[in-house]
Amino acid sequence: MFCRKKKLSFDELIAKSLNVLAEQKFPSYVVFNIPKTKNIAKISVVKDAIDPGFFRLNIHAEREGSNLTIFHMRSKNTEAEIREELRKYADSQAEREAIRAEVMELSESVDDKEGEFPSDY
Repeated sequence: MFCRKKKLSFDELIAKSLNVLAEQKFPSYVVFNIPKTKNIAKISVVKDAIDPGFFRLNIHAEREGSNLTIFHMRSKNTEAEIREELRKYADSQAEREAIRAEVMELSESVDDKEGEFPSDY
């Protein structure tokens, strides 16, 4: 029997991505397609380059097939604080909307570079 999974809304996709990331060993990231664009989003937690023991939460947008990524650094905290923050964001409609708006802003910035990607031709 063939089983088709339910397609998630953009809000559900962000919430699920944040929850999955909160459970991963850091550094880690999640990637998903940005609806109605040629771009992908990546939410990542990486080690801070300057302060050992701290991690950064980053929100990225990039054109699939390109090396270009545009991102915002969202916060710098300890591992436990980042995990708590990710779960809080996943549970908060306002935070998910803020992340959605941020992803779309970054995606539009990528779109401004239309024609500069090998995948555009």
